[in-house]
Amino acid sequence: MTSFAKATRATIVPTLRYRDAAAAVDWLCTAFGFERHLVVTGEGGAIDHAQLVFGNGMVMLGSARDDEFGQIQQPLAQAGGPVSQSPYLVVSDVDAHHARAVAAGAQTVMAPEDQHYGGRLYSCRDPEGNLWNFGSYDPWDEGPARGTASSRRRAEESRQFGRMRGGSGSALPGRAPLLLFVAALMLAGFAGGLYVARHEVFPYALLGDAYKTFAAAVDVHFQAPYWRRWEFADVPPDQVAARRFEFIGSDHLTDPILVPGGRGHFREYCPDHVGCLAVEYAGRGEVRHAWPYRPDDLEKWMEKGESAMDFPYERAPGFSLLDHTSVTGVSSYPNGDLLVVFRFRHSHPYGGGLARIDRAGKPVWYRPDYSHHRPHLTDGEVALVPGQRLGRAVDTELVTGRDSPRIVMSCPQWPRDLVNVIDPEGGLLKEVSVFDAVIESPYAPLLLHVVPCNPTHVNSVHPLGEDAAGVGLEPGDLVVSMRNLHAFAVLDRETHRLKRMVRGGFMSQHAVLHFEGSRFLLLDNQGGRTADGALGVSRLLMVDTANGEETTIFPNHRTPEHLREPYTSGSGGVAISPDRRRAMVTFTQQGKAVEVRIADGAVLAVFHSLFDMSHLEELPEERATRAISSNLNEIRYGGDG
Repeated sequence: MTSFAKATRATIVPTLRYRDAAAAVDWLCTAFGFERHLVVTGEGGAIDHAQLVFGNGMVMLGSARDDEFGQIQQPLAQAGGPVSQSPYLVVSDVDAHHARAVAAGAQTVMAPEDQHYGGRLYSCRDPEGNLWNFGSYDPWDEGPARGTASSRRRAEESRQFGRMRGGSGSALPGRAPLLLFVAALMLAGFAGGLYVARHEVFPYALLGDAYKTFAAAVDVHFQAPYWRRWEFADVPPDQVAARRFEFIGSDHLTDPILVPGGRGHFREYCPDHVGCLAVEYAGRGEVRHAWPYRPDDLEKWMEKGESAMDFPYERAPGFSLLDHTSVTGVSSYPNGDLLVVFRFRHSHPYGGGLARIDRAGKPVWYRPDYSHHRPHLTDGEVALVPGQRLGRAVDTELVTGRDSPRIVMSCPQWPRDLVNVIDPEGGLLKEVSVFDAVIESPYAPLLLHVVPCNPTHVNSVHPLGEDAAGVGLEPGDLVVSMRNLHAFAVLDRETHRLKRMVRGGFMSQHAVLHFEGSRFLLLDNQGGRTADGALGVSRLLMVDTANGEETTIFPNHRTPEHLREPYTSGSGGVAISPDRRRAMVTFTQQGKAVEVRIADGAVLAVFHSLFDMSHLEELPEERATRAISSNLNEIRYGGDG
């Protein structure tokens, strides 16, 4: 028979469409281990075409667009809905790959499990709901004649089943009425489920709570060991303290810096505890203070406090703060207390609450709300914290004009982004709805092209300084970074109306800080490019809102050769030193923070997120001889730089 297949590396290449293809490329590389083979960027940052490779396989993807082919292939209409096809990728270590995907935010659909035909398999969804399957079963190596015992048994069972049916493809006539009755019941149940979900009548809330609890319990049961992103480093465990800092410039680290910790982190400074919650370093890396991590004390506060809203894991069977919590952001009060934002396993972007911790590591208060990312403390000890409010179901229709497109968002738990204003005692002074500010502004049409059910994704909030100057900029206004809109906004400090939206050559930015006048410093997560033109890399960027000028501070031609790697972090942060001369930029996925001189981008110091985890028995045995490099959310100067 004639074969039309070309003799090439892989003859079948799945294709996908994404609403935010640029974010999808970055996420697929981070979560699944794809590598960029070709990425072609079009107008407005859209991805015209991307080729990602995995071993000797490939997928192609691009941004959703209104062209001829875009009419027949589109992104999923509903994230998490049914699909008619999904890729299967062969991996060597299913559990390790699952841990990596989950750490990046993949939604587990089927947990890793041994299959009766041989091999191990898990299935998950990416942020836009596409289904992916990863397994160790290799169909090229395990044919029926040389497969495993289980695969041969399956083949034999199939033959026996065929003999039972007498070789006929028709169903047994006597069972037809029963099959029709079962089908009718299933159809009635489906119709009833649609009615309950659409009108939110009984038992909608009960079923929603049951599903949420079940999903949380399954996730807790099948968790990977030490679920943060990490990898082994070529550093002996007993040398981590000496190898964390790399000093390059002469005027580096003249101010204290605050580094978040967590379970197993900095145990050399907190030997009587499970790790340090945070560590403050002085110049040249000397430790000034370490806050011990006391999850048992924090759990007591959780048990006696009332949840501010429907909290995802407060009663999930098997949940514990020790195993399922990490530190997202920290800031320090003048008396040495810490303001800490926690993240619960798989709760991002919902967050895990906000706490004030004294110098001995004991909670002063704890707010079980949906705080997330990094908090900012004002001079009056009032905290500005990104947060969210969830509804059981939200149907919002945004009409942008009589004859214009409209957006209808229907999500079971849609997070509406907020800025929570918290007093020193943990009380809520004010709740600023960022989402409502966008909806009520002239910039609302930007929501036509967003990630479903997470339209803005606020990741930082800071007040403008006293020298703020320019159109729509006044001292005390709030600058809010919205990752999924690839923009930052300025909200009026009194009315909280959106005064100005700033977009540019940056994408998926984090930690937008007012520098001076009309200039802002930010971490551009995906808008940079390498020296040879590759797109989608991260950079420290200065943006002047007066004239639109954008200047890359780091990396640049002054960057040492060994630090010119293409940074591709999906998260991170920026801090500005008190003298406004230096900046600390953190690349989360690289587990690295770099201090640079703002004037010319010269590198002054590097912090490597290295830890001795030899005591953690759930990690591989390699932990005894190699330290781990863990993800790093943000480093701050002297409390709240």
